[in-house]
Amino acid sequence: MKNKSRRILCVTSNFPRWEGDSTTPFILHLAQDLIELGWEVDVLAPHAPSTAAQEALGGVMYSVLDTCGQPAGKSCATRVGR
Repeated sequence: MKNKSRRILCVTSNFPRWEGDSTTPFILHLAQDLIELGWEVDVLAPHAPSTAAQEALGGVMYSVLDTCGQPAGKSCATRVGR
């Protein structure tokens, strides 16, 4: 029987911004552990200043979105009602 790859998407409201950052390190550690077990892991996190749209941290690739759901660097248009 062919070995099927396993893939998981971690959607989080916070993710470490650099090695040693104390912001939700358990998400990073979970992703690293899953990778060691053979899983393909994608992480989706909110944009933080000075982060690219896609980066790697501790061997984990992650993508960021602005809080309005746009890729990092794209502006969010807001509409103000009267």
